[in-house]
Amino acid sequence: MDFDLEIDAFANDCPDIVTQMAKGAKVAKMEGEPSSASAAPKGKAKAKAKSKGPAVVKTCFILTCDDECVKSKRWCKKHNQTFDNMFYQAKKENEIESLETAMSNPETATEAMEEFDEENPSEGKWRRKKLIVWSQFKRKYCVSQVKRKRDGTRPFEYGQWMIRGQQTMGWTKQATHNEWERYLKDSRIDRDTLGLEKDRSKSVYLEEGGVQEKQLNAEDRRVLLQQCKGNMRGRDIDGFFNEDAADAAAEATTPPAKGKRALEESGEKVETSAEKKARMKFEKLASSGPAFTAFKTTACNKVLDKLGLCSKAAENAKKKLEEARKSVREYLAPNSSEQDAVALSYQSCLEACEAALRCWEVDMPSPSDADREKALDDLKKALESVGPDVKLVKSDASLMPSVYFTCRAHGLKNLTDAKEVSDMQTTLIKTELATVDLFMKALLKISSDVQSYLKQKKTSQERADARKKRQQEADEAVKMREAAKNAAAKARMFSKLSHPIFGIKDSCWKPFVVHSGQGFDPAAHADEPWVMRASEAVKTWRNHAESSVKLMEFGGGYQKAPSVKTDGRAMAPVLQKQGKEQAVALMTGFAPTAKLLDVSKLQDGANFQANMWYWGFDSKMSGGFLAPNAAAMIRVVAMGGVNLVAFNLTKLVEQMDNKEPNLKDVVDFVLNMDDTYIAQHGDAKLGYTVTLAQDDVCYIPQGWFLAEQSTGCLLTYGIRKSYMIDTPHAAENYKTALSLLKRSGRDITKMEEVAKQFSKDTELAQTS
Repeated sequence: MDFDLEIDAFANDCPDIVTQMAKGAKVAKMEGEPSSASAAPKGKAKAKAKSKGPAVVKTCFILTCDDECVKSKRWCKKHNQTFDNMFYQAKKENEIESLETAMSNPETATEAMEEFDEENPSEGKWRRKKLIVWSQFKRKYCVSQVKRKRDGTRPFEYGQWMIRGQQTMGWTKQATHNEWERYLKDSRIDRDTLGLEKDRSKSVYLEEGGVQEKQLNAEDRRVLLQQCKGNMRGRDIDGFFNEDAADAAAEATTPPAKGKRALEESGEKVETSAEKKARMKFEKLASSGPAFTAFKTTACNKVLDKLGLCSKAAENAKKKLEEARKSVREYLAPNSSEQDAVALSYQSCLEACEAALRCWEVDMPSPSDADREKALDDLKKALESVGPDVKLVKSDASLMPSVYFTCRAHGLKNLTDAKEVSDMQTTLIKTELATVDLFMKALLKISSDVQSYLKQKKTSQERADARKKRQQEADEAVKMREAAKNAAAKARMFSKLSHPIFGIKDSCWKPFVVHSGQGFDPAAHADEPWVMRASEAVKTWRNHAESSVKLMEFGGGYQKAPSVKTDGRAMAPVLQKQGKEQAVALMTGFAPTAKLLDVSKLQDGANFQANMWYWGFDSKMSGGFLAPNAAAMIRVVAMGGVNLVAFNLTKLVEQMDNKEPNLKDVVDFVLNMDDTYIAQHGDAKLGYTVTLAQDDVCYIPQGWFLAEQSTGCLLTYGIRKSYMIDTPHAAENYKTALSLLKRSGRDITKMEEVAKQFSKDTELAQTS
C-alpha cells in the first residue's frame, strides 16, 4: 500500500500553508529573485504557473522507523530489503496472501519485521538466513484474538458509595448503608474490582491451511463451524459465521476432470528420451562384435570386483564373530554356576552365524547344477537355524552363495543381447550383491552387540565390586569408630566406677552372634547370645501411635521409681490396649518358637508366658545380675545404650575356686575380673560382649549371668520378654541357677516345678 498524496488535496486540507507559500513567492519576486516566468523568451506567451503544494515526505510504514521511504514504496531502504526477503519466501511457499495480511497493519508489520531481522543477522560471522515457519507466522501475525480492556470506570468502594448516596442521590447515611448491605448480600450480584470493559475487539476465524483442514468432509466442517460460532459472543459481526456463509461453505465444488491425451486413451506405451537413448546404445553395441565383447567382459569384471569386496567383508565378519565367541566363552567360564541366559543365547546365535557364513563362502571350481542347488539349500537352512527372531536378510530378499555369483558373472560372456547383459549386471550388483552387503553388516552388528553387552556386564561387575569394597571399608571404619567410642566411654566410666570388668578390652571377650535378618533361625541359636543392629521392625514399633505414647510415659517417669535409687534399675508391665499388642507382634518375630518350653499348666505359668515388661536404667547403673527368673530373655533398646558382658553360668562356676558359691559370690567374682585375670585365663574367653544402642535387639540364653553398665545416656529404656527354653544346655544352666539361688536363701519352689517340665530327651542329653 503506497501513500502518495495529491497536491490539490493537500492544498485543500492545508489552505494556510498554501497562502504562506504564495506570500513567500511574492516577496522573493520583489527582492529580484528570478522566476520561471521571467526566464521565458520574449515573443512567447507566458505559461500560467501551476499552483503546487509543498513536497510531501513519506516516512517508513514501520512504527519504530522515521526514515524516508524508497520511491513508490512504503518502506525505507532497510525495511524494503527485509520485505523483499520475506516476499521471496512467501512466493516460494505460496503464502503471499498471509504476508500481505500481516503487512497491512503497522503493528503486526513492525513486530514481524523486527523478529525477522533478529532471526537473520547480516553482520560478520553471525550472518545467516532462516526460513519462515508459515504456520507459526500466520498464527502470530494473521489471526488476531479477542482482547479485553478493563480500564474503564471502576465499581464503587464503600466510601465512594456513601458519598454518592448522600450527595448525589440525596439519601440519608443509614439508607445509603442499607443499600450497600443489600447489594452485598444479593447472591445474584458478583462483586468485581476491575474496571468496566472499555474496548473489545474480535477476530476469530477458521483458516484452512493444512492438509487435514483442506480435506474436511461436510459433517466435520459443519461441526467445526458450529464450534467456532459457539465460542463467539452475541455482539460479533463477522459475516463468515452467519448461517448463509456456513451453508455456502459446506457446498462442495469439484473441478472438471481433465481430458486424456490421445496416446493415453489408445493404451500405447510412449518411449521416453532416456529409453530411446539406451535402446540405440544397445543396438550399436550389438552391431559391433569387438565392442560388444569388451562390454560383456567389463560387466563380468565389475561383478567379480564387487564379489571380491564382499569376500573381504566376509573375512572381516568372520574375524569379528570369532572374537565375539571367544569373549562369550571367557565370560561364561567363571560363571558356570550362574548361567546368563542372554550370553547363552548370544553364543548359540554366533555359532549359527558362523555356520551361515561358511555356507556362503563355499568354493567350487566347476560346480554342476546339482552342486549349486545343494549350496543354496545349505545356505537357506543355515539362515533358518539362526532363529526366527534374528533377521540376517530381509524377508523379501534372497541371499545367494559366493559360487552363484561366480557362475553368473562368467555366464554374462555367453549372452548375445546387450540389454540382457546390462539388466543382468544391474540385478547382480544392485540387488543380489547388495543383499550380501546387508548380510555382512548384520553379522558385524551381531558381533558388536555381543561385545557391547559383555563390556557392559564387565563394567557393571567392576562397579559392583568397587561399590562392595567401598561399603566394606565404610563398615570397617564404622566398626572401628564405634569400638573406639565404646572404649573411650568405658575408660571414662571405669575412671568413675569401681567395677574392673568394664575396663577390659572388647577383644578379650567373644562377640555376640549377629542376627542378619534374612535366613536367620532364632531356634538354631537358642543356646548362644545374638544381637540385631538397627532393626527396622523396632523403628516401626517405636513410632507406632499407641506404643510411642506409653513408651514415652514410662521413659519420662521411671527414674522416680524407688528401685532406681537402690540398684539403678526400674521395670513396669506392658498392659493390654496400651501398646502390648504391637510389642507382642514385635517379639514374635525374634522368639525361638520351636524350642520353647510350655509352662502354662503350672501355677502362674500362663502369666509368665503372657507378661512383657518395660525396663529402664539409670545413667550411672553398673552391676552384675542373673537374668530375670533365670530364663532366656529378648531385650529391645528404645533409647540410650548399654555395655553388656554375658556369661554361661555353668562354665563360669567351673572357673571359680569356690565350687559351691551363692549368687553374691558369683557377682563379686565377675565384677572384680580385671586385666590380670584375663592374662591368666585369656584362653577361656568365658564372656560374650556387646554394646547395645537405640533400635538394637539382643537375646540372652537361659540361665546366663549378665554384667551390665549404662553408657552414660540420660535415659536408657526399652522392653523385654522372658522365655523358657527346652534344650540340654538351657536345662543345665537353669539347674545351676537354682543351686545358686537355693544357697542364697531364695524360695525356688516354683522354679523347681519348672525344672521338672523339661523333656526326657533334654534330661538324657544332659546326663550323657
